[in-house]
Amino acid sequence: MTLISCKLEIFDRSIYVHGVASMISGFIVAGAMNPFDVVVTRLYNQDPKARLYKGPLDCLAKILKAEGVGGLFKGFNAHYFRMGPHTVLTLTFWEQIKILTSKYLDE
Repeated sequence: MTLISCKLEIFDRSIYVHGVASMISGFIVAGAMNPFDVVVTRLYNQDPKARLYKGPLDCLAKILKAEGVGGLFKGFNAHYFRMGPHTVLTLTFWEQIKILTSKYLDE
């Protein structure tokens, strides 16, 4: 089995480039996940006796109607500060391990 690899390198393969790329990835991940996180959190925290929402789609519709799109991104900073370091460390270490293993495998 062969792996297809791309030899086009626009940036050097340094830990700084991997760190910055990981920060950008973490920002995108937090932005993509935050609306789902807001909906799930509101569903989880509602009073079971006086239910505000019938389900996820009802919750989404009520948030959009009452607060607009910005309501889906409440708590974004906290979400990024939770996801950002995880993403940065994971992707940076992954790339550094790939570099180290490729050096030993190419020898």
